[in-house]
Amino acid sequence: MPRKVMTPFTFSDGTHVPVNNWIVVPQQCMMKDPEHYPRPETFDGFRFVQPRGGGEEGGVAGSESRLSHPSWRFPFWGSVKQACPARFYVTDMTKMIVSRFIMDFDFKLADENVPGSFAWGPLRVPHPCLAFLLKEREGGVALQN
Repeated sequence: MPRKVMTPFTFSDGTHVPVNNWIVVPQQCMMKDPEHYPRPETFDGFRFVQPRGGGEEGGVAGSESRLSHPSWRFPFWGSVKQACPARFYVTDMTKMIVSRFIMDFDFKLADENVPGSFAWGPLRVPHPCLAFLLKEREGGVALQN
C-alpha cells in the first residue's frame, strides 16, 4: 500500500525522502526476483507449498502452505511484525471461491484486446474495461442449500 510522505524523513543509511514523495513496497519486482523465487516468470501452482518437515526431499507426507505466512519476501500480508490478522480466513475463502469457479464454470475474457491493468498514480490496478464471460458447466459440482 503506498504511503505519501507528509514530513521529510532520513533513513539510518542516509537516504532522504522529501515531502510529497511516495513510499511503496515494490511487490511485483520482489515476486519476480529469481533470488527469491526460482523461475519467477513460470507458473508454479506449488510455489508456496513445501513438504512438511522443511526440505525438498524427505518431508513428512502432506504439505504445509506458506501462502498465508508473512515474510519479508512476500509482503502482501503486511510486515512480519504486523501481519494482517484475517490472512488465514482470506486465504481459505479465496481458495474455496477459486476452486468453485474452476470446477463449475467455463470463463474467458470478454475482449482479449483490453489490457489487464494500468498505472494509476503509484498503483497498478485492473483495467476498468476488463470483463470476464462466465458460463456454468453442465454436470458441475452444484452446491446444496
